[in-house]
Amino acid sequence: MAQQPPRPTSALSRLGHWFGACADGEWEHRHSISVQTLDNPGWVFSADLSDTPLYRLAFEEQRVDRTEQDWYHCRVEGSTFRGYCGVANLEEVVEIFLDWANTGSH
Repeated sequence: MAQQPPRPTSALSRLGHWFGACADGEWEHRHSISVQTLDNPGWVFSADLSDTPLYRLAFEEQRVDRTEQDWYHCRVEGSTFRGYCGVANLEEVVEIFLDWANTGSH
């Protein structure tokens, strides 16, 4: 029996795997994943859901405000997942996206 490759464990490896699974020679030319800075300071993580199994899949908005620096707000805006967060919460936001993406790919 052939062994399955190990599942990526870091958020960036998992994100790369998700992006690779969506890429079909066309999708990656029309859609994007981006990380931008906020001026409070913080991050915005965005992933275009168009033409993926996640498009139109329900996502319950998540909002956690631990402190002024430790927070995140995740929601779907139109056809885009957006995670707004403090400077130390980017990986947490990407993991929220990927955990949701994993439930939508089955």
